[in-house]
Amino acid sequence: MCGIFGYNGIKSSNPNVIKLLWAYSSKRGTDSTGIYRNNKIIKRIYEYQKSSGNSFDELHGAILKKTTENHTIIGHCRARSVGAISLKNAHPFEYVINGVRWIFAHNGTIKNIDELSKKYDISLPTGSTDSEALGAILASENWNVLLEYTGAAAFSLYNEAENALYLWKGSSKCENANTIEDERPLYYYQGRGYIYYASEAATLVTGVNTQKNIEVDRSFGSYSL
Repeated sequence: MCGIFGYNGIKSSNPNVIKLLWAYSSKRGTDSTGIYRNNKIIKRIYEYQKSSGNSFDELHGAILKKTTENHTIIGHCRARSVGAISLKNAHPFEYVINGVRWIFAHNGTIKNIDELSKKYDISLPTGSTDSEALGAILASENWNVLLEYTGAAAFSLYNEAENALYLWKGSSKCENANTIEDERPLYYYQGRGYIYYASEAATLVTGVNTQKNIEVDRSFGSYSL
């Protein structure tokens, strides 16, 4: 069980909203954390639960300042399932394919990732997780993998060149219909020219301070604002 959260919009996000989404997502994953913001990825072994509020501000405060640069944010709080607890296995992951940079964060376990990695000729240059392999397949634009994986998943995938954010949740068509998806939820809040998202609806309610217009993500949707 991991927590994912983020933002995409025509203007900068509210840093206080991102801070709340990040803090409340931490309960879903306390092994490591990472965030893509201002075209950069910062990862750390997570120590939020050991920290006071002031320590949280010191650790993340500089990242949360407003900016006029890239307005997309991809955040993740990891609960380890496959692969050791390490910075190499912390999300988000980065891929550069044919000159295009992709950013990926994932919640879930892909049961047949070895088979899929062989099929799509994917090797892991950094870590040892099923998540990193799935992201590499998707960044290669092999969308058929969404029909081929077994398991249940939620993820955010960002194409930096096109400023296109893709969100997905759900079990594969290959999976048993009785698969429990409760641990891989994904919700979004869409305003005028922007979108916030998080693993849990309650996290969004707290972050954006409203219970209106919060929707469950049920498909592979692209947000390019």
